[in-house]
Amino acid sequence: MLAESYISTKLSGLSVDENHKISTVILRLLSKVDEPIPSIKELLPYLQKDKKNDGDGINFSLLQSIGDCKQDYTVSVELIEESLNFVRKLQ
Repeated sequence: MLAESYISTKLSGLSVDENHKISTVILRLLSKVDEPIPSIKELLPYLQKDKKNDGDGINFSLLQSIGDCKQDYTVSVELIEESLNFVRKLQ
């Protein structure tokens, strides 16, 4: 959810302020995971098999604002990796 929120700021119009609010709430409510976040190389096979995908793209449902989600945003591997790095920095 943290990575998707970050991607939403890049692709679907979620504001940086709303992303910060979402991140703050998630980090406050959920216990910290001691496991390292997997690399994009490890995650890619799972992302490519997701039911939301069509063709060769990796699709996400993203927030335009809190409470307003839209489907079928095709996201590049590079942006997914960038979002994972954002989540790693939050830990």
